[in-house]
Amino acid sequence: MIPFHEQKDKPNLWSWLNKRYNLHKQGHQDTIVVVCGSEQLGKSRFVLRVEWCMDKELFFKEEKYNLDNIVFQGEDHRERMINCEKSIIHNDEGALSLYSRQAMTPENVKSNKKIMLCGYKHNLQFICIPDFFSIDSYIKNHRVMCVIKIFQGNKFKAWCGDKKIKKILYQKNYAVKSSTRGWWSERDDDKDFKSFMKAYRKKEHKFKSLSMDDAEKEEEKKLNEKDLLKQTIYKLYHKGNVGTDTIADSMGISRRTVQRWLKERTLSDHPN
Repeated sequence: MIPFHEQKDKPNLWSWLNKRYNLHKQGHQDTIVVVCGSEQLGKSRFVLRVEWCMDKELFFKEEKYNLDNIVFQGEDHRERMINCEKSIIHNDEGALSLYSRQAMTPENVKSNKKIMLCGYKHNLQFICIPDFFSIDSYIKNHRVMCVIKIFQGNKFKAWCGDKKIKKILYQKNYAVKSSTRGWWSERDDDKDFKSFMKAYRKKEHKFKSLSMDDAEKEEEKKLNEKDLLKQTIYKLYHKGNVGTDTIADSMGISRRTVQRWLKERTLSDHPN
């Protein structure tokens, strides 16, 4: 199976990735590769193709598919960084734990610390995220060795090495001349890889279904908290004789919001 095709006049991404992985298996260095692009363009599929062709035995053992190193959550990514050595790690949802706008959240802080210290494990890590520039500043400035951007039509561009990454960061866009570019075709997929993709889709579906359930529960919790707050305000106003200004100040909300909620409650209690 061929992972992807490249322009013949460009340096070879496949050779670069294999060279890095061989170094890691010998106990030298480590590499973080960021794969970016809009949703549904094939970031995950591209990475899975590369991983499958690079080390099939890692993902297919004793006639069973092994997806332990393919993770979706920050907690699982950190666990893999601790327990994997001279291997491949694939974070399929990097935005959930490595997003720059959430840099000081406990999840991000924990993940950043692990990435700072995991170099001695000599792993090749792929992080999928919609936009390279949205990843946490420490990672993009000090740890990323390669950026691969996915485009429509199963096409990609890649920038490899410190010099290229620094140029991208300096210009803050993808207009920097790429190290290589290419494309991939699903016609190249072999039978085992197609089955591997099905196993991945099952794991992805399970994760996203659980995530949606968690989001709904969180939304329900917020609604319950809001209803409880409204009830407290109503009691303070009608039974405690507390004014709207005092309620607003003590609750940390605007007086207009307090008045609107009181009006809504009055209308619901006395619709006519």
